[in-house]
Amino acid sequence: MFQNLFAIVFAMALNTKIKSKNFLRMLLFAPCMLSPVVVAFIWQFIYMPDGMLNHLLGTDITWLGNRKTALFCVVIAHVWMWIGYSSTIYMSNLQSISTDILEAAAIDGAGPWQKFKSITLPKLAPATTINVTLAFTQSFKVFDIVYAMTNGAPVI
Repeated sequence: MFQNLFAIVFAMALNTKIKSKNFLRMLLFAPCMLSPVVVAFIWQFIYMPDGMLNHLLGTDITWLGNRKTALFCVVIAHVWMWIGYSSTIYMSNLQSISTDILEAAAIDGAGPWQKFKSITLPKLAPATTINVTLAFTQSFKVFDIVYAMTNGAPVI
């Protein structure tokens, strides 16, 4: 769910006319090309008690050793890994939406939110179906990232 929500936001942002669009697309897609174990080690480094997150927040929390935060931390790493893949699917669907429909809605007085809600979102139904199916199947293959990040802990 989070993966698809953030993927739509990133796809909409990267579907605009910005100069660094291709570089940003590459940065967004790069994590899904990494091994889940590499992703786990990157996020394990971020979540360490003396890691980057605690340094930025000024705390000393053991993120992956706490029952209340470990699952949330693993979900963030998994979503970060696959958000670029989902965004790419949404971007390809966004580029197939006719600009004539959006221009006609703008002439009729529709604002950005109305155009998104009434035109863009329904047209994203095929990409949403694909992304929900892929996210569901990926959730069954998440053992490696969980085990690499937490080493089986915290014990519940």
